[in-house]
Amino acid sequence: MTGSNAPSPSSRTLVGFTGGPRSSVASVLLKTQGIDVLAAFLDFAGSPWDTHCRGENRERAEARAKTLDIPLVVVPVAPIFEALVADAALHDVLAGRIPQTCLNCHSRVVLPVLQRIADEQGIARIATGHRGSLEEGDLRRTGGEASQADWLAFLPRALLGRLQLPLSSFTPEQVRKLAQEIRADDDPGNRARVGGHCALARGAWMEWTRARTPEELCRPGPIRWRGSLPLGDHLGVFENPVGSEIRLDPSRLRDARVPTDEKLLVAGIDEATATLQVLLASETARSEVEIENLNWIDPIPARGAPFVEVEAHIAGRTAESSAPAVRGTLFIHLERQARLVLSRPMAGLLRGAPLVFCSGDRVLATGWVA
Repeated sequence: MTGSNAPSPSSRTLVGFTGGPRSSVASVLLKTQGIDVLAAFLDFAGSPWDTHCRGENRERAEARAKTLDIPLVVVPVAPIFEALVADAALHDVLAGRIPQTCLNCHSRVVLPVLQRIADEQGIARIATGHRGSLEEGDLRRTGGEASQADWLAFLPRALLGRLQLPLSSFTPEQVRKLAQEIRADDDPGNRARVGGHCALARGAWMEWTRARTPEELCRPGPIRWRGSLPLGDHLGVFENPVGSEIRLDPSRLRDARVPTDEKLLVAGIDEATATLQVLLASETARSEVEIENLNWIDPIPARGAPFVEVEAHIAGRTAESSAPAVRGTLFIHLERQARLVLSRPMAGLLRGAPLVFCSGDRVLATGWVA
């Protein structure tokens, strides 16, 4: 496109593009508004655990972009993913923290890489197929897929200010119908996941993890409930991260007088003895926790507030979740540290649990249980 009608680089939008229904619909919606779109496919291929992230591969993305008449750039990200997501997940597992592969992938790889591409291309705006409400960096958890807004909530405010969410006003059903209209509804859905992450195939991930885990944590060890009661043995600490469910013989649980109608979750790791400490899901409930790595979307600390009233969500949980929001107060120690005091105990507050702090549906900040 040339001449006076050609869009300037600042009027273009970079779209994170997988070739799947949502990113395809988002791209077409922008095009119908007269926006010059450049699609970017992040290629996870080449890593030892790759299963074509989210079931969406480079060939499909290239074919879909051609059909939609959208220029596409392909960016390899496997080395970055290994360093900033996979290595970090293993570190969290061995440190007794809940590994957060999806959050780290979004906040450390996907959006920062899109930002880098946009900067190189002189593009101001970045769009994705996430659902949520976002205006000038003001993020809201809306609709039945609030967890998608949660992934974005861990981004710096400056990056949020560059994002567009073309699907924010559409329901999932509306997006599906639009995808059918443009023949982009063929999501293969072969999502082999580990820890909820779409790029990690369990067999390859376990092999990769075992090779990088200290030998003493690869050997079998005891499983103990409430710190002392033996329930059986595990095959290796690295296979059982904090927050994961432990499934044991019901007869053994009954003999130990452990309720069998609740999940048993890994709550901690004793590296010296390779012991897994487990608790019932209800026993993970806490009413006070220290919060670290606060990421403020609303600049409350700049106004000098010593505390903030919030509603706390575990990141990724929707409004229909079994763990709804709990009201509480964030007592701010430093800009990035606080103590959370809740109005009632909240389950799942183990080390490394990611939290989203809101006022109504408006996201104020995010943080991690210390």
